[in-house]
Parts: sequence; C-alpha cells; structure tokens
Amino acid sequence: MGRKAPRRGELFEIDLGDGRYAAAMALKHPLAMFFDVVFEEEIMPQAMDGMPVAFRCWVMDSAFGGAGWRRLGLLEPDPDWEDIEFVKRDVLSGAVTAHGHGVETSVTEAASMEPAAVWSGSHLIDRLKDHFNGTPNEWLESLRRTILSPRIAASGPNSNDPD
Repeated sequence: MGRKAPRRGELFEIDLGDGRYAAAMALKHPLAMFFDVVFEEEIMPQAMDGMPVAFRCWVMDSAFGGAGWRRLGLLEPDPDWEDIEFVKRDVLSGAVTAHGHGVETSVTEAASMEPAAVWSGSHLIDRLKDHFNGTPNEWLESLRRTILSPRIAASGPNSNDPD
C-alpha cells in the first residue's frame, strides 16, 4: 500500500543529514514548496509567511513520510504559491512547452523554468543541500539538459538515428 498524500498546507521539516534543516509545505497535490531558509536546529512550528521560496516542484507521496521528513503542522498556504508552470519536451515532436493549470503553451525561455518531474525524497535532500551550499545539483542539471537538448526529438523511439 502506498503512502497517503500530504494535506494541502502541511508543513514539513527536512533533516539534511549534516546538522541543517530545511522547511517545505505541501501545496495542491503533488506540488510542494521549499523555503529558502536553512536552520541549524530542529524547526519549531511557525508561520512561513514572508519567508523566501527556494523552489517549487512535484514530489512523490513517499517522500513526505520518508527518512528525514517530519510533519510540523498545518498552515494555510498562499494561493499564489500554487501558480507555477513547468517546462517539458515532447519526446516525439521535440517541442518544448510550458505546462500549467492543465494547459500547455509554447515557451521561449525554458532554461530557468522548473522541469516537469516528480522528485523523490532523497533527490530533494540532495537538491536542498546543493542549493544551500551554492553548488549545481546533478539531478536538476540532468533534467534541464534533457529538456533543452535538441537531440531528444532526433533520438526518440521512432528515430532512424544510428547513435
């Protein structure tokens, strides 16, 4: 049996495993928001209004109950936090589009957009550590290369490309 999805507005502490903690909030399933604040001790439940946002992405349900993730309580999220578009590349046509609110639109600047991917708990911990250390994250960079690479369409499943 799979894990239950978190409730919208549930606040989580994430133990980064190096003496630091990050905070996240579940938004409209499967979206979550990660705050751009690192804590040197366990987080006490508190309002997160006004805290900067590091990033928002889709998260696997299993992450929220996984190792290092602790529920802190339930808060009312700002509806604007759920207003996000994700970038993706169609593997057959090669078209890069933005996906948001059930609609796909063409996109001109995809490099800075969040890739359309569902993240695991361990990959998110890696991403958060890299974010707070100011270093590139291998998982995020790999997703961005895949989306921005013009070879994706040329090497799709219907390709005659011998490479």
